[in-house]
Amino acid sequence: MANHRVLSPPGWAAVLAGVAVPVAVAAAWIPVRASQPNVVVALALVVVITASGASRRRIAVAATAASAAAAFVFFDTAPYDRFQIARQPDFEVAVALVIVGVLTGELALRVTRQRGFDLRTAGDLARIRDASAGLAIGEELVTLIGAVAAHLREVLGASDCAYTVEALPAGMPVVSRDGSVEGPVVDELALPVLGLGTVLGHFVARVPPHQMWRREALSVAVTLTDQVGAALAAQAGLPRQAARSLADPVPRLRVLR
Repeated sequence: MANHRVLSPPGWAAVLAGVAVPVAVAAAWIPVRASQPNVVVALALVVVITASGASRRRIAVAATAASAAAAFVFFDTAPYDRFQIARQPDFEVAVALVIVGVLTGELALRVTRQRGFDLRTAGDLARIRDASAGLAIGEELVTLIGAVAAHLREVLGASDCAYTVEALPAGMPVVSRDGSVEGPVVDELALPVLGLGTVLGHFVARVPPHQMWRREALSVAVTLTDQVGAALAAQAGLPRQAARSLADPVPRLRVLR
């Protein structure tokens, strides 16, 4: 199933800001538009488009570029206050504004995304290391499960995450070993906890409706649940050949919430 991709409230805010800010900048140039070259305000609008790349949303860059071009033509090119361009140099400036703005906005977007990816990767590795350390030193199961649940909340952007051995509700999506999601798009998803091939329970995470299920984040989440599975399997002494279905959890392990 495809990941849940919906433009979040911050995404809509970035789009709205991308529409409004260029209009404000172009309108602010009105008092001096008759005496100053409009190349100056065009450069300012390029800066605004570039800054929109920090939102990490390509739709925000596109909205900002479109708004900047329209506002520049309407407010800052003759004849003023209409969507017309009377002079060839103004047309060339408008075209350059869009092209340069989109290119620099895309560059800023990619740099910002890469920086965010690097930070997430460092955080994910730290969480896996912490969980592995807890397993290595023989940390209490309750403590280990609680720590992993906290890590899963951070990785998935979940509002809540709990470990349970109860049967899953019908239709709840389940995360596969490769980080894909099997099931319908809802605000909860389950991560099976496996120990030597046995399903010992699930972590159930409540994800906000606008949250995107990143494949990389789900893969990290699977790795974290494996730490709990290894600890539970070691304590229970499960045989390697044991196997259970995802809907048939081990009943003797109590629910932790």
